[in-house]
Amino acid sequence: MNISNVLLGLATGIPVMIIVGPIALLLVDQGLRRGLKGGYPAAIGVAGADLVYSTLAAVAGVAAARVLTPVESWLQIGAVIVLGAMATRIALQAWRELKPTEPLAIPELAPAVAIGPGPASDLRRSNESDMVLAHLGAADTSTDTCCTMTSETPAERLVLAAGFFGITAVNPVTIVAFATIVMSGRRGVGSPGWVIGMVAASLMVNMAFLAVGHTLGAVVDQDSINRLRLGGAVLMVLLGILLLAG
Repeated sequence: MNISNVLLGLATGIPVMIIVGPIALLLVDQGLRRGLKGGYPAAIGVAGADLVYSTLAAVAGVAAARVLTPVESWLQIGAVIVLGAMATRIALQAWRELKPTEPLAIPELAPAVAIGPGPASDLRRSNESDMVLAHLGAADTSTDTCCTMTSETPAERLVLAAGFFGITAVNPVTIVAFATIVMSGRRGVGSPGWVIGMVAASLMVNMAFLAVGHTLGAVVDQDSINRLRLGGAVLMVLLGILLLAG
């Protein structure tokens, strides 16, 4: 395997993968919700679909694109339906979390008995302060979304990866783009090294989108995160409509 072909795959793959589309927005959303540690199966799922398509493009080239042409419109409809369902789920979840919560109720403390200065009065004030702090500490369970992740089982990670593999696989634009690169006839394109470079480019770009979401989740508050998710859901629907119209 020629290392120059791997580098060629990286050079040709990164511009293709970095185009902001519905999949990129979904990855950013995963970064917001799960962070890098919890969202990496989604990036692997997208890269898995890119592996399949780059291999098909390398082996079949133009023939693969011709086979998909008759069903391209149906694939686009399927992709838009799946994207719409995912966008709706994201929007509903974000909207529910935006609803105002009940104000924090702090119990009324009995007035301190004035017994004059001394150890007993200091102890009484210390105990009251401890009660307030303990109540606030128990009520304040909010943390950064990017760092609050439930421990997921391997099966749950597999489901997440499979879901992103599927939504990427039903996008016919990917195979057409890869086949177009192969049709260029450039030396090294379509080789095993080129396929490896394309998949590496996919992983790099996918993890970058996750990192964007992770970073946003670390620097903005929960309400802002939910508003970002609502905006992303709307943008996903618009991009899906554009995909269908195109």
